Amino acid sequence: RKGGSAIHDYAAELEDILRLANHGTIEMSELCMAECAGKATNSKERPCKKCPLGSYCDCEIGMPLPVAKPGFCHVKQKRSCFVECPGGLAQCPEFELKTKKSGQCPDEVQEMVERHEIGLGHCD
Repeated sequence: RKGGSAIHDYAAELEDILRLANHGTIEMSELCMAECAGKATNSKERPCKKCPLGSYCDCEIGMPLPVAKPGFCHVKQKRSCFVECPGGLAQCPEFELKTKKSGQCPDEVQEMVERHEIGLGHCD
């Protein structure tokens, strides 16, 4: 700011950036930023164009990140790697920020990943 007027309009700049991202002209490094921009509701019902297999963008959390779909979990130390839980929803409940269900793989699933009983072919 200089005096009483703004030198740079950050809100307008963000609007332009998100428009470019939504049209595929640029790619944002935060997978869910463009998906969740201006959306205050949960986005489970909206498809995520860039989310890893087994995840979706949760637009209700402060920093929108991909979170585990019900029946999936994210591998420890690999936030962008999600695997299907053999025990389904009973083993890997739905991600909930309020109840602290992080979506991280339970120990038994993590051990299966480490023993290569569950493949990680789609993870980077």
